[in-house]
Amino acid sequence: MWAQEVVDEMISLAQAKTHSCAMIADALNAKFSTSYTRSAIAGKLHRLGVSTQKEEPKKKAVVAKPAPRPPRPLSSPVLQPVEDIALAPSPDALNVTMMQLEKRMCKWPTDTDLYCGRHTEFGQSYCNVHRKAGTMPARYSVRQLVGRIRR
Repeated sequence: MWAQEVVDEMISLAQAKTHSCAMIADALNAKFSTSYTRSAIAGKLHRLGVSTQKEEPKKKAVVAKPAPRPPRPLSSPVLQPVEDIALAPSPDALNVTMMQLEKRMCKWPTDTDLYCGRHTEFGQSYCNVHRKAGTMPARYSVRQLVGRIRR
């Protein structure tokens, strides 16, 4: 509980703007034989809406953001869209069902529940036509990607 005379003295010291909260606490404790802390004084002054700062806090100047840099040109060539090979079955596709697929048959889906079925090379899942359609050249090397991440 704060005595009214203590609060009045605290406000008068704070409005003089020559004392910090610690100095106000020391002055009140010496004058009224109390044991207020700096934090207690700061909290009470805050609740009362009284400031102990000597001057208003300076507002930071608004700095205009620099214009964004234009995008850097890529060292690799721009990729062209893949032909519509992926959407259309190859001309000599067998159009087999999943149950008819065997090893060394192209597993590229050509239609609902149908697959290409052309002969594939050993260890490959797709025929030469669909393997080219399903793979794209790398756009960035690993070294280029790491350089972009670090910047």
